[in-house]
Amino acid sequence: MGRLRRGLRTGEDAFRIPILRTLVEVGGSGDVSMVLDRVGTKMKSQLTKHDMEPLPSNPKEVRWRNTGKWVRNYQLVQDRVDRIVLRVVAFRRPSAVELGLFERAARERLDPSVEFEVAFVPEIALGPRGKFQVAVSRVRPGYYAQGEQRTRLAHDEGMWNLTR
Repeated sequence: MGRLRRGLRTGEDAFRIPILRTLVEVGGSGDVSMVLDRVGTKMKSQLTKHDMEPLPSNPKEVRWRNTGKWVRNYQLVQDRVDRIVLRVVAFRRPSAVELGLFERAARERLDPSVEFEVAFVPEIALGPRGKFQVAVSRVRPGYYAQGEQRTRLAHDEGMWNLTR
C-alpha cells in the first residue's frame, strides 16, 4: 500500500469545523472515538474511497479517523462569568471563514451575554498538580450577579460540561 499521493485523501482542513462543532454540541469535551464517530457521520459525503482504507502502519485504523485528529489539545477557560475562551493547540490554523462558522455555532449555544473567543496557542501548560486541565474556571464560586442565570462547571470522571 505505502504512502498515499497528495490530494487523494481528505485533508486536515476539512475536519476542523466538524470537529469543533461536534465538541460544542457535546458540551466542549468528549471521548476521541465518540467525537470522531459523529464527525464521520457529518462528513460521510465528503470522504473519499481512500479515506475509508486502513492505514498501512495500523490496519485497525481507517485513514480518515487518523486524519481527523488535527487538534492536539484544547482547554476551555472561563475567566469571568460572562467570558469563555477555548484555547486550541492545532496542527494547522483554520481559515477565517471556518473559524467564523465555528464561533457562530458556539455562540448559539451560549447565553448572548457571554463573550466567546477561540485562541490558538503553541502549547497548554500543565496545571498546578502536574496534570492537564481540560476546563479551568477562574470564577470565584458563588459569584453570580443577582438574577443572573447560574452556570457552573461540572467535572466528573475526566469529562466536563457546562450546566445551568
